[in-house]
Amino acid sequence: MEPNVSAKQQQPDQHADEVATARDTLLLELLLDVGSELSGAQLYLVRGKELRGHLACDDDGIDDQGVRHRRLPLSLLSVACRTVDQGIPYFGPVPQTDPCAALVDEETLAEHGLALLPLRLGERTVALLVGHPRRALDRELRDVLCVLTHEAASGLGKLIA
Repeated sequence: MEPNVSAKQQQPDQHADEVATARDTLLLELLLDVGSELSGAQLYLVRGKELRGHLACDDDGIDDQGVRHRRLPLSLLSVACRTVDQGIPYFGPVPQTDPCAALVDEETLAEHGLALLPLRLGERTVALLVGHPRRALDRELRDVLCVLTHEAASGLGKLIA
């Protein structure tokens, strides 16, 4: 015998699923937009005291499975953790000794450094975009990436408001 579940009980679950789907669509659009400027990008969600891989893209396409096994504890001394804490984008080199370096391949890291862009809702960082530049991180590229992540964060804010 199946339990009697009222329509009111089903609505919160359905709404949560719709918001999660809209969130993932928005984040995927962000990755595709930055993908035209970068050779690859990964999106990490802030979950408790760690960054958890959520989506990634590169010239081969979208990855929504393999990246989900990647984690970075926010308790470590890392440029990525500092970016999450301070909410300020970082563009530049990352030493191999930085725990953040484990999130990307050595060749990408050595060539042009990384672009680390926080997605913030108010004063809280909810996600981190890790970008792999195709070229030097000049001012124009940094500005484009900042605008795209800011727009995505605004969209996230509207979704949960």
